[in-house]
Amino acid sequence: MDFETALEMQKICTGEERELTRGQIAAEVIEFDSLTKNFRPEMVEECKKFFEGMKADESRKAYDVDSLMEETEHLKAEFQQFIREHRDDDVFRMIYDDIGDFFQTPPFEGLDNIEYGVNEVCVFSVAEYFIWKSEDESRDYDHDGCRRDYRDNIASRTHEEVGDHWIEVFDSLQTRYDKVAGGFDDEHSLKLKIVGCCIIALAAIRDQDEFNLDMAQAGADAKAETIVCAMEDETYIEGESSFTDNVVRLFKFVYDYCR
Repeated sequence: MDFETALEMQKICTGEERELTRGQIAAEVIEFDSLTKNFRPEMVEECKKFFEGMKADESRKAYDVDSLMEETEHLKAEFQQFIREHRDDDVFRMIYDDIGDFFQTPPFEGLDNIEYGVNEVCVFSVAEYFIWKSEDESRDYDHDGCRRDYRDNIASRTHEEVGDHWIEVFDSLQTRYDKVAGGFDDEHSLKLKIVGCCIIALAAIRDQDEFNLDMAQAGADAKAETIVCAMEDETYIEGESSFTDNVVRLFKFVYDYCR
């Protein structure tokens, strides 16, 4: 933090008008360490170069409180856009960040009592599965690398044995997803596949018991057909079934990756 800049910004917030450069504001309002936490070293270095360029911006003008707030939002959005455009090769971080955003408002009705880590693993498993399986072969997607990064991340937040346990759950769910009807050849088949996998992922959030998951798997294809047809025919009505609503919310999140 630069004391003089912080003081000038404080004066602006109390109603005065002060001249600042965009670079000075960027240095104060962008939380670089927080935004790049757990990024790979190469990605951190790319972000740092971009951030240094932002801080070097000498564009100067007089700011009042409204224009300062507007500039702050623009600068934050500019840095976030850079991260989004340059993190495509770090799929683990992309999914991890997006899941965090997805759960800012609890998306699943009736599952509020389930700890976040369980939700995260199950949602991560289905999102990464569709990135992996729908990936253009020419891009040589590194599924094993993403899986390893996720396991290591869980271990770093908890313990090694916890990382080992949840990556086994992750693997077993993706094995189940392979057995779900649908495919990647056309839009309807893709939707069936995603919805069916979302049904299993949501069942796993509630309970990882193999018998219960087998039951969910047995009915997933038929239920997926019903839900997809309702969405396509525009007869799906939110609020009629919390289960269907949960499936649709997760479907929309995963579908974005396939598009």
